[in-house]
Amino acid sequence: MHRLKGQEINKERVFDVYLIVYANTSDQIIGSRIYQAGALGNTLITNAGHFALLIDLAGETPEGEYPKGMEVHEVIWEPEVSQETSSMTQVRSTKSEKAIKTIKIGNAAEKLSKICRGNSRTTYKLQCLSHYYFELFENFIQQECEGDYNWSKLNNCHKFTKYCVQDLSLEWPESIGSPLDDYPFLLDFWSISQKAKVKSNETSSYSSSSLSSSSSSFLFKK
Repeated sequence: MHRLKGQEINKERVFDVYLIVYANTSDQIIGSRIYQAGALGNTLITNAGHFALLIDLAGETPEGEYPKGMEVHEVIWEPEVSQETSSMTQVRSTKSEKAIKTIKIGNAAEKLSKICRGNSRTTYKLQCLSHYYFELFENFIQQECEGDYNWSKLNNCHKFTKYCVQDLSLEWPESIGSPLDDYPFLLDFWSISQKAKVKSNETSSYSSSSLSSSSSSFLFKK
């Protein structure tokens, strides 16, 4: 079980903010695979990964070490069923083997401490900020995605993470590009592939549900 310190350790580092880039196969942990692994994915390296934000709630991350805190994600819970997105927050106290890039992008204590009403308890901060980022995701959908919850060029983990960074009045690191900015055609390929999978699963489900009523015909045809 992931655990964070209950109280603030280093006040100067409380609410330090990090950008985390996960590998293509990070769907095993946090959501759907965005791009298929392969030559193209290997070429794009970090630019082809899943983006997330991490906020150090207790200032417990020593300089140069992997950050600990609350992660903010946009995910697709059931990619084989639909392309509908949602937000997710989770505690991170150990390095994920899927993390391939970590960059500290600044400190957001001025804004986040107000949201948490100056409370220093980590559990209270988790509760406040989980609710805050749930609402921020809803704002993102309405303001940036035309109210569409489906994964698209407008609505994806890269765009949402950038939206979160801008909300904190922090700068996006120049060394990290978004694959959807650099290679916008990739999402079209992924979207077509996912729609085909969903359609295939719907057909399979229908076939399974009608199998018992048509078993004699099915056996005859075989």
